[in-house]
Amino acid sequence: MRLEQSPPHARLRWAAALTALAITLVPCLDALGRASRSPARLTPAPGSAPWVMVPDAASAYRLMSAAGVRGCWLVVLTGRWSRPRSLWSRPRPGEGFAAAAARARAVVDADGALFALARDGIARRLDLVMPPAVLERRMAEVAGQKGLAVREGGFSLPYDALERRFSVPDAFAAPREKVVVLVEPSFFQEGAPAEAASWLASRGTQVELGLIATDDGQSTAAQRAAALALGDAVGAAAPGGPP
Repeated sequence: MRLEQSPPHARLRWAAALTALAITLVPCLDALGRASRSPARLTPAPGSAPWVMVPDAASAYRLMSAAGVRGCWLVVLTGRWSRPRSLWSRPRPGEGFAAAAARARAVVDADGALFALARDGIARRLDLVMPPAVLERRMAEVAGQKGLAVREGGFSLPYDALERRFSVPDAFAAPREKVVVLVEPSFFQEGAPAEAASWLASRGTQVELGLIATDDGQSTAAQRAAALALGDAVGAAAPGGPP
């Protein structure tokens, strides 16, 4: 997977739909010049909240794509398991590669969003934090798979070139860099912290951009209400995202 890096001091603006949310992200390089796999630096506009409500993970993907994010470390709080499917779209007769890529982006749904983020170089690593019961079920399902590395409170399992680490909340180790966080409502169940933002801070997580999905296809009404309550608690911008 090839990750692109913004040129020094480059500045990218949100698409018009994001401007309506009054959020501006500024991708740029670290002043000291880091490796080509360094994450994009994201800075909210002065006076705006670093949290945004989105309808689902697919909307988070389109929002980050429109913002020009590249190579970020993505932390996902979720109670479900995404199911990858073929997201590559070969050009049709008479269709150029750019048009084929745009068509592929248009069909990304919540189940394939995390894999699309990796495919497009938006995310270079995934940290998935799951309630204990959910993680236990997943560990049983992936037992014996190539590349599986089990540890206390979780496991690592790469997907192609994408590094993926899975943890229960108590075993989550915050990355030593600023991250993008996606919270899905199915996360809010037994064994998961109700105050997700405070919990992230207590673990030393440096949240540069937080995205709260209002639905994920597998959540209950109570879980969706918990996601909305989190948005209220952190002062998240209203639901939205690029079309």
